[in-house]
Amino acid sequence: VWQRITATTGLRYDRIRLSVGDRFQTDGDDSGRQEFNRTSVNVGLGYALTEHSSVFTRYGTGFETPTNSELANPDGGGFNPDLGPAEARNVEVGYKFDSALLRAELVLYRIRNKDELVRFELPDQSGRSFFRNAGVTDRNGVELSAVWQPLTVLTASMSYSYNDFTFRNYQLGGNDFSGNAIPGLPQQQVFTELAYRPVPAWTARLQAIGLDRVFANDANSVRVPGYVTSNARLSWTGQYGSSRITPYVAVNNLFDREYNDNLRANAEGIVAAVLGIVKAMGALDQSPQILGGLIGAALVGTFFGVFMSYGVLAPFAIKIKTIREKQNHVYIIVKQSLIAYMNGALPQIAVEHGRKGIVLAGRPYHIDPEINH
Repeated sequence: VWQRITATTGLRYDRIRLSVGDRFQTDGDDSGRQEFNRTSVNVGLGYALTEHSSVFTRYGTGFETPTNSELANPDGGGFNPDLGPAEARNVEVGYKFDSALLRAELVLYRIRNKDELVRFELPDQSGRSFFRNAGVTDRNGVELSAVWQPLTVLTASMSYSYNDFTFRNYQLGGNDFSGNAIPGLPQQQVFTELAYRPVPAWTARLQAIGLDRVFANDANSVRVPGYVTSNARLSWTGQYGSSRITPYVAVNNLFDREYNDNLRANAEGIVAAVLGIVKAMGALDQSPQILGGLIGAALVGTFFGVFMSYGVLAPFAIKIKTIREKQNHVYIIVKQSLIAYMNGALPQIAVEHGRKGIVLAGRPYHIDPEINH
């Protein structure tokens, strides 16, 4: 019996210092310094039921420190003195099956976060991200993934997750958001893929991705609908000298489904150009002819400003931001894994933190990091 049991444990103490020095102080001193100290513990236990199946459970604590950019002070220069690290306690239980034809895993998890980092914007600084702590949040969910290979040339894959992410205790500015869903996170996600490889070098893939509706703000007053999209991809893998190359052709969103690709939680929008209105209000004692001309010019200027902001500049800026985020996504995934490991997580759990940051279409399954290490 004891040979079927595996146990792991870890204990870690971290002292993290963040500082920035401003040597150009003609516009004010933006220097800042923060220090965080925490002890983390992780315990894991597994039991092999058969040669191909096992059950496991894990418990761990950890914390996530804000990055330099997340510590931006909404009230001025330097670091935000009111922003602290997010602390988490995580427990999960699961079942794993691994054979030549089928690999599958079912995981149930519960995470309680204290002082979770929540993004917001200021009305007069639209597009700039600031962060605040959100009391206590609960993240409960179920994840199911499977890879089935009925034929040598055919592989079917799927993953499904149900996420119940809510604010447990969160008050802000006289508003009580306790019980509301955390914005920007879908309650359900599903991914399916069929891969056909007639010869080793060529692979054709057909994918379907579904995301449930999401809320766009803490109050849950704005809701973005869910969607399902389909993608197709054909790739070839070969050797070029000592390098291995994989060129491919892909068509995303095969059926031209409209959906929101870039959601900014708790965004405030933009301030329209209304200087003309201010000027018109300052001329209320003038004749109707003069006042009418000023009001007409103000309306034209305001509508033109709104059109340029929403119809031209905003889409252009969002496109640039989306491209930049996609290019930097790999670094964010590495950052999440490294932070989890530095905060005391076991290597397997640290890799899981990074894995969950990958979009569903390209996310490896729970078992892939263990098989391909």
